[in-house]
Amino acid sequence: MAITCSFIFFMEIYVYFFTKKRVVSFLFIFLTIVYSVFGFCEGLDVKVLILPFHINSEKDLSYLKSGIKNMLYSKLSVNGDIEIVDYDEIADIDKRDRKVVKKSDVADGYFIDDPSQKKEKQQKDFSFYAKNKIIDAGNRVNADYVIAGQITVFGETVSTDFSLIEVKSKKTRVLQSDISDAKGSVIKNADLFAGKLSHFFNINGINNIAGSNLKTDTEQIFAGLWKSREFNLEINSIVMADINGDGKSELVFSSEKEICVYKKVKKRLERICEFKNNKNGKIIHLETADLNNNGKFELFVTNVSKKGDSRLKSYILEYDTDGFKVLESRLRWYLGSDKSSKRVKKILCQKQNDGKKFFKKNIHELVFLNGKYIKGDLFLSFKKLTVFGLTVADALNKGCDQIVSYTNQDMLLVSDYKSGEKRWISSEPYGGNVTYLELDPDKKEYNDTRIFLKQRIIVSDLDGDGKNELIVSKNKEAGSRLFKKFRSYRSGHIESLFANELGFTKKWETQEISGYIADFAVGDIDNCGKNSLIFAVVKKSSGFFEKSLMSYIVFMKKD
Repeated sequence: MAITCSFIFFMEIYVYFFTKKRVVSFLFIFLTIVYSVFGFCEGLDVKVLILPFHINSEKDLSYLKSGIKNMLYSKLSVNGDIEIVDYDEIADIDKRDRKVVKKSDVADGYFIDDPSQKKEKQQKDFSFYAKNKIIDAGNRVNADYVIAGQITVFGETVSTDFSLIEVKSKKTRVLQSDISDAKGSVIKNADLFAGKLSHFFNINGINNIAGSNLKTDTEQIFAGLWKSREFNLEINSIVMADINGDGKSELVFSSEKEICVYKKVKKRLERICEFKNNKNGKIIHLETADLNNNGKFELFVTNVSKKGDSRLKSYILEYDTDGFKVLESRLRWYLGSDKSSKRVKKILCQKQNDGKKFFKKNIHELVFLNGKYIKGDLFLSFKKLTVFGLTVADALNKGCDQIVSYTNQDMLLVSDYKSGEKRWISSEPYGGNVTYLELDPDKKEYNDTRIFLKQRIIVSDLDGDGKNELIVSKNKEAGSRLFKKFRSYRSGHIESLFANELGFTKKWETQEISGYIADFAVGDIDNCGKNSLIFAVVKKSSGFFEKSLMSYIVFMKKD
């Protein structure tokens, strides 16, 4: 429109000065200017008031108010065409008018808090719940639309209701309402509501979440895909190794409570054994390697206390004829690995910090010496690096190693191995995890009492073209990463990135899968000489209201 108006404007200038039709030209110039001004203002006159969300729950979910508001704000402000008004302005207006209005009067009273009503009636009558107060709030700030919502937890029932109401017509234009039996997700419903808002306001870029066309199709790399049966647990870590010394790879995965070992026989998994974790512990990560060189790979289990302080109680397991035996226990180490495929795998260990931080700076190799597992040589010593979400390999294919890790915001980071200097950082987040560590939440001097672990990074030549690739997961978060103490993901996939002169670009990606990818591995699970990509998908995870758990394994065999 801007180009069109400018063209017409200059044409009329030409007509005005170089022809005699000046009166007509003047009128056209005037109309063009008016059209341009009001045309450019079109779309900038929409004002939306976001009211505080009313929460009815025995649990303290008050932080959801600001989190959901921030998520909606980020969605609506993408193009800059919508003016967003905070409900605090209502109190400011009343203060200027010398009226006494409490914020609690503004925040509460918009909805009938009766979750015993049937779902059909709630959905039918939602737009009429105390609508006069909603309209009044919109009129106070001259808003065109008002966003209001309520979250109600009543026993096992969770009700979420969000609406966009037009002030002038007093009609509900967008509605997202859901009632479920402890299976709903507040964040996911808020995200669905935000998607409907973006469609209503025709916001560019919000709905375009599909992956771009790939230069290398995944089907050209993988010969087939197979999905396992579903397990009634929330998988958080997965590895492959020869656990029993028979020369074949087994699949090992863990939840917080247990470790399971299976072997793949054609298109089914056969259980070998399992190991139950201590009831006071929480498994957060698995690694495997044959450090004692007896032909059977040990399991290195990072285990923390459930008491809220995440005290380390890690241990090392080895399989024998009767199941697993404990080789070392109550280790005060986080246990990770160096995941480069072109050298012998190293197990890494890192001490827990006794202060206000979770990790000490130095990362060491773990070695087996004189019948003991002990701290070996220093591996890395840079700030903000942890044994989780870390590998050292030639990711750039330059003939020398780099450090590949995640930032605090889950951006991929490639750094110089010797100096730690940044070489490349991604423009969007990767990974995404629900597994966390937590300091004592009662200690107010701690700024961040909970951190979420970084996902695994593997450097491998999976497609066999002679060049290394970065293989990473990418989970799409329902809450736009606005909640400090909660993570919820709606979908995920695996991506392969390769280096070029400008940085890293996508080489291939797997299909987008509902749920989230908890962990992944690369190895010869079929024992046929060809590697496969294996990843664990959590379909139902623990959360505020979710009690049932469900996960499955996906196998993608290399062609």
